Amino acid sequence: MHEVSLARAVVNTVLDALKDRGIKEQRVTSITLRIGDLAQVDLESLEFAFSFATLETELESCMLIFTTKDAVVMCTTCKQQSPYSMEHFYRCELCGGACELVSGKEFDVVSIELESVGVH
Repeated sequence: MHEVSLARAVVNTVLDALKDRGIKEQRVTSITLRIGDLAQVDLESLEFAFSFATLETELESCMLIFTTKDAVVMCTTCKQQSPYSMEHFYRCELCGGACELVSGKEFDVVSIELESVGVH
């Protein structure tokens, strides 16, 4: 289950970003991820793994939000972009040229939502 490794990577990425930017007086309320259709990530498993990866960290109570990215291929000859499909993955439906995948395998942290924490 590679979702455990992905969850840990998200936690480390976000914590590093907070540290690098000197963010201390704010709490992370949500993290938005963009996951490509072909990334082979089980979202339920990722969410479950994330809940354990965030235990006893500043991210323990934050919400994980998922957005998806469609898989798209592009013809290397005519540059036509088309939705990924098994029928048109290798050859362009317009000119017959070879196609390459240009999106659909993404796994990105898109945004981190913060909330000010009251200082007493």
